[in-house]
Amino acid sequence: MPDSNHIRPQSNKPRRKAVPRSQPMKAEYDFSKAERGKFYQPDAAFHFPVFLAPDVDEFVSKLAEQK
Repeated sequence: MPDSNHIRPQSNKPRRKAVPRSQPMKAEYDFSKAERGKFYQPDAAFHFPVFLAPDVDEFVSKLAEQK
């Protein structure tokens, strides 16, 4: 019987299939119907992808705002 600490909860979301490596990228893609800035949000807050202590996070955020 497996250890219960190693069992992952089941999700109802269907898993996306990986693109096989045998299919290389196309030489050209058509972006003629693309919309520039569709997901841009000027007031979005950036969260660092690593854990920082609250005081370090605040310092780095203030430094970024100044630049």
